[in-house]
Amino acid sequence: MTPNTPTKYTIIQKHNPSTGGLLYEVCPDSPLDIDTKLDAAGRAQGLWANTPLAERIATLKQIEARIRNNAEELANLITLEVGKPLSDSIQTDILTALRGIQHACSRGGTLFKTQYRQSLSSLMLGRLYKQEMVPHGVVGIVSPWNYPIGTPTPAIAAALVAGNAVAFKPSEKTPKCGERLVEIMQDVLEERGHSPEVIQLFQGGGDVGAAIVQAPQTRFIFFTGSVKTGRAIQADCAKKGILCSLELGGSDAMILLPSAERYSLDAVVANALWGRFTNAGQTCAAIKRLYVPTAIYPIVIEMLSAKLSQLYVGDPKNVSTHMGPLIDKGQRDQVQAQLQDALDKGAEAIYGRLDADLPDTGCYMAPTLLTHVPKDARVLTEEVFGPVLPVIPYDDLSDLITTINELPYGLGASIFGKPKQAEWVGKQLRVANVAINDIHMTFYAMTQLGWRGFKDSGPGTRMADDGLMQFVNIQTLGKAALFSFSPLFRKAPWLFGKGGSPLYKVMPLIDTMGSGKWYKLFDPKMLKYGWNNRGGTKL
Repeated sequence: MTPNTPTKYTIIQKHNPSTGGLLYEVCPDSPLDIDTKLDAAGRAQGLWANTPLAERIATLKQIEARIRNNAEELANLITLEVGKPLSDSIQTDILTALRGIQHACSRGGTLFKTQYRQSLSSLMLGRLYKQEMVPHGVVGIVSPWNYPIGTPTPAIAAALVAGNAVAFKPSEKTPKCGERLVEIMQDVLEERGHSPEVIQLFQGGGDVGAAIVQAPQTRFIFFTGSVKTGRAIQADCAKKGILCSLELGGSDAMILLPSAERYSLDAVVANALWGRFTNAGQTCAAIKRLYVPTAIYPIVIEMLSAKLSQLYVGDPKNVSTHMGPLIDKGQRDQVQAQLQDALDKGAEAIYGRLDADLPDTGCYMAPTLLTHVPKDARVLTEEVFGPVLPVIPYDDLSDLITTINELPYGLGASIFGKPKQAEWVGKQLRVANVAINDIHMTFYAMTQLGWRGFKDSGPGTRMADDGLMQFVNIQTLGKAALFSFSPLFRKAPWLFGKGGSPLYKVMPLIDTMGSGKWYKLFDPKMLKYGWNNRGGTKL
């Protein structure tokens, strides 16, 4: 039995965020279910890891095609469970998922191959190396509800291409999105003659997630979610002596420089509103505070207010809708409490409109701008996961940089103004992703860049080469290729007994005179002799 597993079922009730009505009930995995599924994943992983890399990639490409063919169905399911407009479900979830699979297949095909190396150093003469990419085994992927397809799919793809099995737990707030994603993947695996148990679905809340993390079967954890939960996972992984990759929260700033006035403030303001209110503000990398030079603060507030009134907030299935409801009543209550705290402390609110026909039982909330926000307001000291944007004037850019750097988060920042000045400011900020005259949230879709965080935003990487390499261990095999060629190559270079081989006494001189170039003459012969004529890379 895995430690700290849930001791009883707690039925999950999933409500429609648009209407408040009950959609369905989901029965979480029991402790026995968890153990059984993890054991099955472990058995399937051995066969999957021994499947040729080319076949693993071909399988993932077929999964990508299946997701693409079912994009409309998946988008409607995302909209039903999350409440985001259908266009957002396609653009920010489905397309991100597809790009993640493509990246895992294209770069994984190179990174996960056996790598060949040889040394041209005198001390390492005649030594050849190869490095094998060894999967962890069973990888636990615990994913959030705000992007229920776009966030987990690239990680699942990377884990599978690398040869791991996957224990996937979607959020209890989006159970059917996770269920359908796994169904698609298992169907393709089975069609291609592989065990569908190489990916296992786990339903439940935080107790089920903790059980997966703490289980002895899991050997790597990829988590996306809150800082609090991420720190607990990090501690559990440290106890087990395994690694984890954490993609956590943020309270990211958008900064308008004085030079931003030279550009179209209309476009700048539109970027700010999209960066804050897309997905009803429920994005870790959303714009959560807007800093504006005092000199242009009044005109920016005026323009923000005008555009805010044009946002259509309503039924997410309506093609005219810009913003739908929050995920559930609990999330809305939390954001409203943070908003009320600011108002109680003297902040002033500018509200966007809600459509008059919205149901009273839905989880809708008017998009809100806040002015005159005190420094101790919760909307500035905490992460706000909802449609509230504090707009803060500033005079001293150096003080502003200090203020932002004092935040515990370090996910990203968006800076609008003269590019050279914006770049200088960006380099002073202790955040991982800085966009100049753009919203840094868009970096999430750039698979070759990778997505990272500083400070409390998490130690981990999503996509890019280093993100893919998280899913393997590297085993190095070295061979003294000339050991049997001549007795001269059998004696250690160091002084034991009567001294090392005389070869090693002249090699440093050759190193010095030829800067290592002389050794290139040996490359083809050494590699052919050592590793079956495979190409090599010099160390």
